[in-house]
Amino acid sequence: LASRGLGDVYKRQELKALGETYGKALEAMNAGQYDEAEALFKEVVAENPAIAPAHHNLGYVYMLKNDGPAAEEAFRQSIGAQPGEPDSYVALSTLMTADGRPQEAYDLLQGAALLLPQDGNYQFALGVAATNLGMDEEALAAFQKAATMEPPNIEAHYYLATLAVGRNDTPTAVEHLEKYVAATTEAAPNYATAQALLEALKK
Repeated sequence: LASRGLGDVYKRQELKALGETYGKALEAMNAGQYDEAEALFKEVVAENPAIAPAHHNLGYVYMLKNDGPAAEEAFRQSIGAQPGEPDSYVALSTLMTADGRPQEAYDLLQGAALLLPQDGNYQFALGVAATNLGMDEEALAAFQKAATMEPPNIEAHYYLATLAVGRNDTPTAVEHLEKYVAATTEAAPNYATAQALLEALKK
């Protein structure tokens, strides 16, 4: 019993040290010290490969360093360690799209449909991936889910509006644009475009 208790103490000490290393890695990443962050995250995943957030953040650091292949591998490691967490699927799909691989991005997200059906960010990313392939029906279904989940993805309303415009469905477009403008600020990525489109449709 004494030996077992001692082992638990060592384990707690190791976990504490690992947590401290992870915290330092986050601080370095947030401070823009990407080389240091990379080294520290690598240290964490080498010690415990099951820590999915460390793989994910390592992938994010690689993206900031413009190392796409290394980022992709890190995101895949994160997905392998925690298949039910949407962030790495979304990040990897974004990376694939930027790399000119929109079909792979869509296939990746579609393949996770049974794991992540209730996540708004996942559904939004799926909608964007479908839009990039001209798959309007699939995009519509994904954006509708993203807009109604808790918490909702507000950007989905903008995309739903653009799809409605494409169908010449002005009332639906106006409805979604009004929701988008009301729920966002001028800092939102599509605010200015949405405001201008809304004004044009109301004329």
